[in-house]
Amino acid sequence: MKLFSDIKRIAENRTTYDIGLIQARGYRMLKQLTATVVNKEGLSTSEWAMLGIISHHHSGVRSTEVAELLGVRPPLVSRLITRLESGEWITVLQGSDKRERILSLTKHAKVRVPKIETLVRKELTPLLKGVSTSDLAGYLKTLSLIAENSKDIPQGSLRDYIPQ
Repeated sequence: MKLFSDIKRIAENRTTYDIGLIQARGYRMLKQLTATVVNKEGLSTSEWAMLGIISHHHSGVRSTEVAELLGVRPPLVSRLITRLESGEWITVLQGSDKRERILSLTKHAKVRVPKIETLVRKELTPLLKGVSTSDLAGYLKTLSLIAENSKDIPQGSLRDYIPQ
């Protein structure tokens, strides 16, 4: 399969442009297929990601924590909250601090989110043909470590970490 020969070549050569190209191509396909499903439900992929985060926090989650987990600024989360609340996907309660907002899924969303998850997984299955569970776990672990390590890099100074 051409994809595996591309990966082998990239792993051997380790050129940043090859790594970037294959990563971008894979990401675009994953996002496009996910969008195909969630858009039919009236959701964007960002809203879908936010619903996923909220669904993992059964007793509710602070909007600031959602922003941190999504890796975005709070104003974007506020816009997503407005859309999801008006679509009756989430409820918003005031936290102990008046500025704090606690987000949780509505009854409707608690039923719909798992069903949509099943549809998304079905749509993504062909992309994972030939990928073992251990390979996928290794890939996800690698991405997770990269995301975790990025927290140690001050904003705007990534160029200082690129080898010359």
